Order: sequence, then C-alpha cells, then structure tokens
Amino acid sequence: MKMYLRKAHLLTLFVLSFCLVSRAQTNLFTTANIAATTFSPTPSYGTATNLYDGSTGTYVYWGVTTSNITVQLKQAAKLVYYTSIFYSTSYLPQTVAISGSNDNINWVQLDSRSVGSATTFSAAFNNANNYTYYKFTYTGLGSAGLMVVTELRGYASVPAPTTPTLTASAASIGTYASLSWTSTVSANPSVSAGYEIQRSADGTNFSLLASVAAPTTTYRDTPTVQNTAYWYRIRARYDTLFSQYSTAVKITTANDTLKTASTLTAGIRAQYIVPLSWSNIMNTAGSYQLYKSADAVNYTLLKTLDKSITSYSDTLTDTTKNTYYQVRGVNYLSSSPYSNVVKITDSLLSIPGITLSAGIIGTVAQVSWTFVATSSTYQFNVERSTDSVTFSRVVTLAKNILSYSDSSVKNATRYFYRINATNQLGASPYSIIKGVTTVNDSLQSAPVLTASASTGTVAQLSWTYTFRTPTVGGFEIQRSIDGTNFVSLGK
Repeated sequence: MKMYLRKAHLLTLFVLSFCLVSRAQTNLFTTANIAATTFSPTPSYGTATNLYDGSTGTYVYWGVTTSNITVQLKQAAKLVYYTSIFYSTSYLPQTVAISGSNDNINWVQLDSRSVGSATTFSAAFNNANNYTYYKFTYTGLGSAGLMVVTELRGYASVPAPTTPTLTASAASIGTYASLSWTSTVSANPSVSAGYEIQRSADGTNFSLLASVAAPTTTYRDTPTVQNTAYWYRIRARYDTLFSQYSTAVKITTANDTLKTASTLTAGIRAQYIVPLSWSNIMNTAGSYQLYKSADAVNYTLLKTLDKSITSYSDTLTDTTKNTYYQVRGVNYLSSSPYSNVVKITDSLLSIPGITLSAGIIGTVAQVSWTFVATSSTYQFNVERSTDSVTFSRVVTLAKNILSYSDSSVKNATRYFYRINATNQLGASPYSIIKGVTTVNDSLQSAPVLTASASTGTVAQLSWTYTFRTPTVGGFEIQRSIDGTNFVSLGK
C-alpha cells in the first residue's frame, strides 16, 4: 500500500513538472536552431553570433536609418513573441517590424510598432503560420547616431506577464479612490493585453472591479463609500495568460463629514454695501448657506451659494441698526458648524487721533485730528479744559472737517483738549488728552526809534518793532524838550 502511494505521488510530480515545462518559453533563436543569419545592409560592426550568445556585452551595429536581420530556421516554426535587446538608450531605433516567409522572397508582415525608450523591447503578435524565415526591420537611429543590437530572441509562445506593483490612495473626497501600478504588459493591437483589478471589503473576499487595456496604468474607483476601508489587488493579462495577483493594498476613503467651521470676515463697507468672505472648508460638491440677523439670535437664510463661491456683498436697507451674519457649509453628508458671527454696525469704535498747536496770537489754539470711520454718518465734538479734568464742549463739526481754530482762549494760558465722534448709535471713545499753552501777547520789548531834522521846523521820526499780534496793536509817540517830561503827540 505504501509503495502504491509513493508511485502515485511520483506520478503526480511528473505530471505537474511536465505541465510547468510545457508552458515555459523556449528561445528558438539559438545556434542549434538557426540555419543562417543575413544582414542588409552589412553592419558596421559585429557578426550573427553576437546576437545569440546570451551576452549583452557583444553586439551588432549600423549607422544607417534602415537595417534588416533575416533569421533562417532549420525547421519552420510559428513565432508569436520576440525580444530585441539594445546596447543603451542612446542606440535605440524608432520602430521595428517583423515579417515571415518560407522562400525568402515572398514576405508577410506580421507586426510593426514603435520601440519606445527601454533597452529591452518585447512584443507579442498574432501569427497563424509556420515560417522558415523571419526578417526584422529596424528604422531610425539613436541619439548617438547608431542602432546597436546585442541580443535577438524568438519564441513560439507568449510568456506569462510579470506581476504589477500596485499603489492605492484615498482621494481628498470619500467617493473615490485612486489606483496606479507598474507597467508589465505593453499595448499590442494583435494580442489582448491589460490588467484585472479586484476589490474587497474585508481583505479576504475579492471580486472583479474592472478590466483595463494596456498601456493604462491608472484607475479611479468611483463611487466608493466615504470613511470606509477597501482592499485592492491587480494582475496582468497577456492574451489568456495571467500574472500572479499583486499584494493587496488597503486604503480608507476620506471622511466627508464637515467638521470644521468657515472663518467669516467683512471687508470695508461702502455706504449700504457689506462685502463678506469666508474660508473654503469643502472638498466635496456642496454649497454655502449665508445667514443674516438683526439681533444675533434669530437668523434667516440670506443666500445659498455653490461651494466654489466664498464671497458675497449684501445691501443694507437701514444703516442705523446693527446687522449680524453667519455662514455654514452643506454637502451630501452633513452640515458644518456655523462660522463666527460678524457684526456690521454704525457704532463708532475707533479713537480719533489729536494734534494741538498754539496760534500765532495768544487768543487762538489750533486743533486737528484723524479718524478711521466705521460708520457712514457721524460728527465730531471738540471739548476743552483748563485743568485736564473738567471739560466742556467748544464746538460740534461735520464728519468732513478735521481741524478747528479755537479763538475763544486767552493768551499765555494752558488749555487741554479732547475729541470724540458721535452718531445715532452713540459716541466713540475720546481721543487722548493733549495740552497747549497759548502765545503770550504782552509787549515786552521797546521799539527802535530813529529821529532826524531836515529843516528848523520839521523832525523826521522812524522806528522798527515786531508785533506777536500783527493785526492788532499800534504805536504811541511822545515828545519832550528836556528829556524828562514827555507829552503824547498821538497814537
């Protein structure tokens, strides 16, 4: 009984080994199978032996744009796959074509295609006949000005393709995943080639997701379920032959729940127009809902906008009242939290900036200020104090007036000023308090007098003096005959 089982086991191994060998490729282009190799034109260097010796260090090369290698087999065979190896990327032809013949006269073209950029070029093609002669026609020269072939191989069967390496990643939205893989089969109009992609929800049970033709190496899986784990694997297909499946790759699709609130801001208002803008928080399709309120409690929907729009200008109907805004995002799955509240108000929140200077006379003080308006309607109030504590209003001015000459002051006196703005909603904060001392208008210096006599009855008088009050004042002239007792001549 043991002997029988041993024989059965050996028989099974023999059959399995036979099946594996029968599917293995056999290179027909060897010196044992080739009767002759001819070149047209004669190569600049190399012999036929260099093409079949299994070494990529020996070669044949041409410096012409079209060259032919004709291989004569000892026994006719049906080639369906070949490999041509080139010395380097600098010595690649542009195209290669293969033809078959049984008399070396009448040829049937079996395949023609571009070589591409790889030094090892392989191609499968449909061929229903046995031929004794196979001719390879290369056209074009490499960037170095030569076409250099190191190995030429021909096969009667198509090899099983190499397993691709798969990469999978979750997209920015949860409704699709992106796949890519290494290319292991080439596009071939004569042979069906491509890839089969499988997907699993548990990493164990896979089902066919898609079949794509070569040379495609990317795929978008859609629709997927957001925030869900998926496993993918892929295999290459060349005609009826398949590679092994790649290692399964797991991804978890994006979570499309809107968890983050937009940041809402308001630009500089132009009269009744309020420009609003907000940050974009959505990767999925969706919209933004803009809400408006008069009391920051009860909001009504103002506008629904596509997710690509993140700004809106609202027109106010009453600028004497406060207005409040909020925004939120909405997609197929959820609504985001509401944004921060933006308050639009005519309240005067900025502080005036104040500048003081004494006038050119003691009864004038010069006041000027700056102001950044947050309201369309307001006025300025100028207040004065002699002790920087108790202030009284001097004047109220329109919003377009930014300076004032206070002529109700006394000379040589210290005054303090402050300014604020007011409108229908209240007053702005006061400016800082600044002080100024008015000019002392007292005449503290004497004029410089010059006197001369031109005749016995006339005296010429002249003088110089600089007044601090150029528009107010005058001179008194006095005369004496003894230099002590003076009398006035006039003012």
